[in-house]
Amino acid sequence: MAEVEMAMAARRRRASVRPASWAAAAAAPMMAMLALMFALLLVPTAAVAAPAPKTPAPAPLAREPQVNPNRTITFRLFAPTAKTVAVSGEWVRRGRRQNKPTPMKRNSFGLWTVTVGPVFPEIYQYNFIVDGVSVVDPRNPWVKRSSIWGNASLVEVPGKRVMDYDQRNVPHGAVTQRYFFSHVLGEEQPVDVYTPPHYDPSGKTRYPVLYLLHGYGDLQTAWVDDGRANFIADNAIAQGAKPMIIVMPLGQTLPDPLRPFGVPPSSWFQKNLARESAEMTGDIIPWVQAHYPVLTGVNDRAIAGLSMGGGQALHLGLTRRDLFGYVAGFSAYLPGSGAMAAAREPEKTSRNLQLLWLSVGRQDGLARSNEKLAHSLVGYGVPNVHWELSWGHHQWAVWRMYLGQLLPRLFQNASAGAARQTAAR
Repeated sequence: MAEVEMAMAARRRRASVRPASWAAAAAAPMMAMLALMFALLLVPTAAVAAPAPKTPAPAPLAREPQVNPNRTITFRLFAPTAKTVAVSGEWVRRGRRQNKPTPMKRNSFGLWTVTVGPVFPEIYQYNFIVDGVSVVDPRNPWVKRSSIWGNASLVEVPGKRVMDYDQRNVPHGAVTQRYFFSHVLGEEQPVDVYTPPHYDPSGKTRYPVLYLLHGYGDLQTAWVDDGRANFIADNAIAQGAKPMIIVMPLGQTLPDPLRPFGVPPSSWFQKNLARESAEMTGDIIPWVQAHYPVLTGVNDRAIAGLSMGGGQALHLGLTRRDLFGYVAGFSAYLPGSGAMAAAREPEKTSRNLQLLWLSVGRQDGLARSNEKLAHSLVGYGVPNVHWELSWGHHQWAVWRMYLGQLLPRLFQNASAGAARQTAAR
């Protein structure tokens, strides 16, 4: 029995020292690793440090929507609670305009996406349709404003061809928003004014003026927002066009006809035309001549416009032959205009008329009335008529093109005052 007790005691003594010896053995490799790391810390840093990697170039800022190299456009909208989302735009594909809304797909995080195209290189308006409500792209600051149709986002799809509206590396003018008092409305009205590169309001140079009118439902900002008239003018002047001041007034003097998705009756346009004509001759032109160094001869003044503004330009330009030497209508809306009546008096209409420009897209619903007016003007013997029936619908793509073609032809028959000022300059 004593031998058994002695054996068990010896076993307990061995068990009590075994964990300590095992811990020491297990800790040995770790101690060696720590010693190695401490030794490395004592080595000079330059001897062991790898060359610092080059700083990568910053990634380009993300833009919405995403225009892809193959001229497709990827749209994204984060709307996690929406049930349906679509994108609507006037895309031109294979020569045809397609404006049917395109449904978008939702991922698990509530991000809706779709890719449309490829589309023709151009600037396009678009909106998201969220559960039946049209909204602008919240991540795209480029917006065309409208008082009736609703605001729309804009996206440009570039192509290989240089466009008149491109922002090129040329001297740029400036666009400022000003206000004048309208005696027709009894209140101040906004007007956007483009001044050419190197414009000096206190200098000796005096400039010819183009009054540029917008269409129904738009604001005075439309020719800059969507029309890019400032860049078109910059490029035209850089290529030899006469430096000019461009005045873009608000052409709607009547309240909205409360028909947001339809065109008002012709009586509304006729009344608006009369009021706008009175405002132009009684308020806008005198205000411009009082606040800007402009030439005041007939051949130093032009008027042009699109759609409703085209009808206004033709009416004023052909019935007030004492004011405008250059007259242009793009896709002009003609009901109520005195243009047809003026065509029947060629001797009166031809006085001081340096250029009468008429142009419209073949697919435009106003093509027939514009063509009829052009043929009447030529048939009655009105001189200096430019008539163009091009491809295109009732859209900004053709109006930008027309403006780029028109500007180099303005003010070529300079008045004596313009010649003197040019020589002084």
